[in-house]
Amino acid sequence: MMRHFSQVASKLRYGSIKFDFKNLKEILPYHIQNIKNRSANANAQRTVDLWELYKTQLHDLEMLRKKRNLHSEKKPLSEDEKAEHKKLARVHKQEVATQEANLEKLENELMEEALKIPNLTHPDVPIGDQPHQLALHGKIPKFDFKIKDHLELGALHNLFDFDSAAKITNSKFVYLKNEAALIELGLINWAMQNVVKKGFTPITTPDICKQEIASGCGFQPRDPSGQMYNLADNKLCLIGTAEISIAGMFAETVINADKLPMKYAGFSHCFRMEAGRGQVSKGLYRLHQFSKVEMFAFTTPEESDKTHEEMLSIEIELLNSLKLPFRVLDMPSTDLGASAYRKYDIEIWMPSREDWGEVTSTSNCRDYQALRLNSFYLDKSGEKKHVHTVNGTACAVPRVLLGLLEHGQKKDGTIELPECLHKYVGFSHISPLNKA
Repeated sequence: MMRHFSQVASKLRYGSIKFDFKNLKEILPYHIQNIKNRSANANAQRTVDLWELYKTQLHDLEMLRKKRNLHSEKKPLSEDEKAEHKKLARVHKQEVATQEANLEKLENELMEEALKIPNLTHPDVPIGDQPHQLALHGKIPKFDFKIKDHLELGALHNLFDFDSAAKITNSKFVYLKNEAALIELGLINWAMQNVVKKGFTPITTPDICKQEIASGCGFQPRDPSGQMYNLADNKLCLIGTAEISIAGMFAETVINADKLPMKYAGFSHCFRMEAGRGQVSKGLYRLHQFSKVEMFAFTTPEESDKTHEEMLSIEIELLNSLKLPFRVLDMPSTDLGASAYRKYDIEIWMPSREDWGEVTSTSNCRDYQALRLNSFYLDKSGEKKHVHTVNGTACAVPRVLLGLLEHGQKKDGTIELPECLHKYVGFSHISPLNKA
């Protein structure tokens, strides 16, 4: 980890992560209330107190270094003076080393606290734990036969193998087989093609990133209670979403304003440690590994809200084409991730659960990630400013697959697929035939 003891005036640099402590202190009461509204595990006052202590200790270190340097410039004349000079030089060296170690320890503590502080919150976000329903699309279906859940349908058509996956990994991993494997690939291509038509650049991303990139995006890979898989060297982790790897592309970068907005349709595998328990999380709904097409954009501050609404409209269009009933939610303050300024979720109706389940999410992160990743743009006047980042799910394969199976089932066991997918998967329905 690179140390930056001399760069603490208003922003402290921690590896590739920056944090603006001056701004935090200036609007401290707002942050304290915002943390309370979001039920976040953060302490803004303690962070500011640690920053003030850090500045004091940094000043003390600089004085010790000055004292050491002045001593080293002296030229002793006699042998006795030389001996005393060397003795004092060793003392000064040890004082500086001790203070540097203390400062490094304090810096780690400071940044651990700072990175817990969530983004500010859009004034229209519902405060508390209840979302605001913005729209309802489609009708909840009524079946004239006893329906099967997606696991029963998977067994009927030999679509999943959880048991074999558990043998080579652990629970909550799956082999998708037969038509399910083709539907996964078809959904990825369908989502990518449709989002690219909207002006997004297609991209496939690494499934591994540096921990400091994930931290800069608002994820906490070092937190033992978190959701990210750390690799053995403790410097890399598996990504939970392509949002992380795309955001990291322009860390430590200045973008020309005429290139903004830069919009990407990114495919990656996603890895989540916490896969949930109980009936709600069974089967495909929560997995440790899954495929996803993610929308991501770098914008100017003036364009981020507009881009956020654009991503929501794309999600709505995609789900409407799949003929799945869904509702659009403006998510409440307690449900916002650390990086989200505002978040919309879309939940489809899941027949076997007789309840709604999330399939997409889109968040405007404003400059939260750019501040931490040091991502800038040059405006028309040549001034350097932080970009805004926006992300949204185009297609999280397992949950969409779950919905397609349950909504498409017929009394004879056949599963009909929506017309928009036929050319991408190569078939229009799944027949209950014997499959190896």
